[in-house]
Amino acid sequence: MKNKLTVLIILLIYSLWSHLFAQTNTDSIFRVAIDQAKNHQYSESIINCKNILIGNPNRTDVIVYMANVYAWDGKFDSAKTYVNKALIINNKNKDAYASLLNILLWNKEYENLLNTANIAESNAYDNKYDLFYKRLLAYKGLKKYDDALLLLNNSENKGFLDSTKIDNLHSEILLLSKNKIFGVTYALDFFDKNAPQHLTSLEYSLKLHKQSICFRANYANKFQKKGLQLEMDYYRSFNKGYTYFNYGYAIDNFLFPNHRLGAEYYFPIVKSLEGSIGGRFLNFTKVNVYIATGSLTKYVGNNLFSLRPFYTFKSTSNRQSISLLGDYRLYGRNALYYWGLELGYGNSPDDRLILQSSDNFRLQSYKAKLERKFMIGRTSDMKISAGYTYEEFYTNKFRNRYSIEIQYKFRLK
Repeated sequence: MKNKLTVLIILLIYSLWSHLFAQTNTDSIFRVAIDQAKNHQYSESIINCKNILIGNPNRTDVIVYMANVYAWDGKFDSAKTYVNKALIINNKNKDAYASLLNILLWNKEYENLLNTANIAESNAYDNKYDLFYKRLLAYKGLKKYDDALLLLNNSENKGFLDSTKIDNLHSEILLLSKNKIFGVTYALDFFDKNAPQHLTSLEYSLKLHKQSICFRANYANKFQKKGLQLEMDYYRSFNKGYTYFNYGYAIDNFLFPNHRLGAEYYFPIVKSLEGSIGGRFLNFTKVNVYIATGSLTKYVGNNLFSLRPFYTFKSTSNRQSISLLGDYRLYGRNALYYWGLELGYGNSPDDRLILQSSDNFRLQSYKAKLERKFMIGRTSDMKISAGYTYEEFYTNKFRNRYSIEIQYKFRLK
């Protein structure tokens, strides 16, 4: 009897020791997997997670973490597969719901995000702030701004409005819900010897679901001449990308081209990188100017980097010219708060402050512009810019140009 008891104790100690050793070993592997994911070694992290699950198939913490890793790597289908496995094991797993809500948001599955928020809430997911924030983002993504504002104005959610993140989103949704935008822009140019030059623009924009149209009148008083140009911009968004069209007509064509046409298609390339391809056409009295253009834009956190070339040629000449614009923006709380820096070489057909004739395209120009955009209240914004251009106005003759621009926009329902 005594020997049997001794053997039983030894077996129990051995079993406990083996279990503790195995647990310690898997926890060690899990820590390695976490470190690998932090270092963006997603494939290696997933392999280690799967090795843990071979012997511990019900470890929901590992399953949920692996779903997160797949999502960070942009593999959202795999991420959803694993997070749903965790919810099958435990349909009240709060970490699994938190991950699933994030995955659906990152993958822009906004309808599914709203449904999942309701399911999570019914299964005791008690992070009310997270549910409120995700629902707002889903309504914003679906362009259901009135539903988002109803949620914001619900007295039950009043306690969340003190959050800076919610307050910023509130402002953004309020802006997006406004369908009519009025704007005024005034630009002033100074030269070494010439009198100051003036450009004033008035515009009215109307948003209609996936479309928006803008009417603009540009009035210039430059070099003892006056000019008036009427313009229309049209935007149409799609599930992936959007298109831009422009037409301008000069009533008095001393300072503007007789006709101006523009078209461009903007599209996503990979995550946080988008591109565009398009062209411009300018009709002056004696010559037509054709421009091919495009852009590459990269988002890194709150930073935007953009590069746009222009290739220009005329109908009456074999001479071509190339210009290049580079933009950098540092965003604040939303898209209407930023500092911007623009550097340029050559004359851009999109810059109405500089373009006055078809001859300008063959002349050299070097410019830098600093701008600041910010909101005034919840429905208005202002942009202030200051620039310097070292420009060739005749062949081999240069001058300094100093520019100041102020733009104000306000929105109505």
